[in-house]
Amino acid sequence: MTGDARTFIGNTGFANTGSGHVTYIQGVMAETLERLGRPGRDPRTMAGRNLRWLRARFVPPSGSARARRRLGEWHTVALAGPPGSGRRTTAWMLLHELAPDGDDIHEIDLGEEDEGSALDARTIGRGDRLLLDLSGSDIPQFLRAQRELTGFRAVVERQDAHLVVVLPQHAEGHVDPELRPVEVTIQRPPPHHVLARYLRRAGITPKPDELDLPELASSSLAEVADLARLVDEARGADPEATFQDWLRAARNRLSEDGSLAATFVAGLPDGRRRALALTVALFHGAPPEIIHRACTELLNLVDHTRDDRPRFDRTDLGAELGKIGALPGRDGRTRFAKTVRETAVLHHFWTYFPDLRGAVQWWVEQCLRHLPLDGAERAPVVARFAEQVLRSDEPVRLVDVAGGWTGRGSDRRLVPDATQALAIGVRHPRHGRAVRRKILERAREPGLSEPFRLALALVCSEVMAVHHPDQALVRLHHLARAEADLPRRPAWDALLGLAAEGPRRCAQLLQRLLRHIGDGAAHLTADRRILLALTGTIAARPALCADDTVQEPLVLGWAEALGHLPHQEWEPPVRRWLAAVLEAEGQLGDCLVTTLATAGAASPRAVGRMYVISRTWANEVPEERTARRPVADHLRRALDTAQGLDAWTRPAPTPNHHTTENVR
Repeated sequence: MTGDARTFIGNTGFANTGSGHVTYIQGVMAETLERLGRPGRDPRTMAGRNLRWLRARFVPPSGSARARRRLGEWHTVALAGPPGSGRRTTAWMLLHELAPDGDDIHEIDLGEEDEGSALDARTIGRGDRLLLDLSGSDIPQFLRAQRELTGFRAVVERQDAHLVVVLPQHAEGHVDPELRPVEVTIQRPPPHHVLARYLRRAGITPKPDELDLPELASSSLAEVADLARLVDEARGADPEATFQDWLRAARNRLSEDGSLAATFVAGLPDGRRRALALTVALFHGAPPEIIHRACTELLNLVDHTRDDRPRFDRTDLGAELGKIGALPGRDGRTRFAKTVRETAVLHHFWTYFPDLRGAVQWWVEQCLRHLPLDGAERAPVVARFAEQVLRSDEPVRLVDVAGGWTGRGSDRRLVPDATQALAIGVRHPRHGRAVRRKILERAREPGLSEPFRLALALVCSEVMAVHHPDQALVRLHHLARAEADLPRRPAWDALLGLAAEGPRRCAQLLQRLLRHIGDGAAHLTADRRILLALTGTIAARPALCADDTVQEPLVLGWAEALGHLPHQEWEPPVRRWLAAVLEAEGQLGDCLVTTLATAGAASPRAVGRMYVISRTWANEVPEERTARRPVADHLRRALDTAQGLDAWTRPAPTPNHHTTENVR
C-alpha cells in the first residue's frame, strides 16, 4: 500500500501513522502493550489464565454450594455477606466453573448517562456469563437496579445465560421479594485454610500448627494472600531456611507500617534528606545519577534553600544515601536497605504532606519527560504514583494526570506512562467505576490531543473491553467521532476491532449508531462514516452478516450511508462488499447480496450508481471476469427484486425510473 503506513493496535486493527512515523509509533505501541502485560497476547486469554490461577487457590466460603445450586436452577444467584467474606471472588468462581474454557465473563456496571440502562436485555447473548457487582452501590442505586432486574432475569433464563449479583452490605431489608428466592448469604472461609492453600500452590507445606497465627483472625483475605506471597518470596531469597524463617521474614516486611515510616521520616535532620528519601522511595531501584537528578528537580520545584557551599565542601551522594539507609547494590541501583521501606515512605509523604501532592504530581511528570529512564525504570514509578493517588481516594485525578502527560504539545513518549496509569485505575476493585466514568467524560470532549486519544483508545480496547466491553464500545465511539477526518485514527480502528469480535458487539454498535443518527445528533456525518467503515469490517468477516441480530440494523446502516454520503465515499466499501460475495459460498453469498440490494432500494439515487460500480468492478480485471460477472448479475437481479421489479412486471424505462436497465 504505497504511501499509507499503518501500525497494529492490539487485536483491534490498524492506525494510519504516515510513513515517517512507523518505526517510532511501533516502538511506542510495543512499550505500551508491554506495560499492559500483554505483548502479543490476547487480553481475554490472559483474563482466563488469571481466573484459572485464582481458581487453583480458591477456598469456597460457607454457602457457596447452595449458591451454585441456585445459579443452576434459577440462572441467577444474589450473594450477600459481610465485607471480607469473598463475595466478589465467589461470584467470579461460580461463573468460571460454568465454562472454564468458554467465552469471557461480562461484568455489568451500573447505568450511566449516554449508555442507557445498565441492564439492557438486548445485550444478552446465548450462554452469556454475567456479573453485576452492586457491593459499592448506595440504597437508591440498589433499588433502581432491582427494578430493572425482573425483566433482565427473564431474558437471562431464556438465553440460557447465567447471572451472579453481588449485593451491598446494607441490602438487608431492601431486597425485593422476587430476588429473595435466589439470595444466598456466604461467610468467609477460615483464613488459615486460605493461607495453606496459597502456600501449597507455591510448593510450601508447613505443619498445621505453624499456621495458627493470631493476626489472621483480623486479616482480610487479600492480606492473607499477600502474606503467602511474601513467604514465597522469602523462600526464594533463602531456599535452605525453614518455614519459620520465611514466615519471620514475611512478617518483618509487613511490619514496616505507617508508624515506623513516620519515625523514620521524623528522624531525618533536614529537608534535603527528606527529599532524598522521597526520591529513593519513588525511584527505588534506579541508578544513582537518576536519584541525584530527580532529587535536585524536587528541591528546585519546592523552592528549597540552595546549598551554596563549594561542591567539594559538601558530602557526595553515596554518603547522603547512606545516612537515609539506602545504598547502590551490586547492580549499581539504589534501594533502601530495609525491605518495603519505599512503600511505607511513599504512603507517609502522600498522607501527611497533602499540600505537596500537586508539586509531587508535577515533579513526576517532569522526571518522566526529561530523565533518561527506560521502560523498565518508568513502569514502577508510574505504578507507585498511581497507587498513592488511588489510596487517597482521588481516582479522577489519575485520569486528569494521564491527560496532562499526553496533552497538547506532547509527543508520544509518555503514551505508555499515561496508558499504564489509566489501566491501573480501570482495574482497581474499588475505584475502577469512577475511573471509567471519568474516561467517558474526557472521551466526549472535543479537541483531545492525538497522544491522549491513543492512550484512551488503548486502555478501552485492551483493558476495559476485557470485562466491560459495552462501556469500552461507548467510549471508543465518542473518540472515533473526532477522528473521522484525521489521518491517524486509533480509536476508530479499535472501535471496529471491538465490533468485529462477534455478532453481539457488532449489532450493539450498529444499533447505537442508528439511534444517534435518528436522534439528529451533532455527529451525523461521522456516525454515517463509522457505519460505512463497519461494513468493511463485516465484509472481512461475512458470517456476521448472516446473524439475525445483525441483519436488520446492517441493512438500515447501509441505507443511511448510501442515502446521505457522496458516492465517492461509499464506492470503495461497495467494491469490498462485492469482493466478499466473490469469496463467500452458498447462502452466505446470497445474504451479502440481498443485504446490499435491500439497502440500495431504500436509497433510489444509489441504485443506478451501484449498478455501474458493479459492472465496472466485474470487467476491470480480465482474468477474473468469469468469476466476477455472475456476482454483478446477482446484484442486478437482487436490486430489481428489492424495488419490486422482475422480468414480467418491469415497466418500460423512463427518464425518472431507477431500474438498472437505465444504466446498462
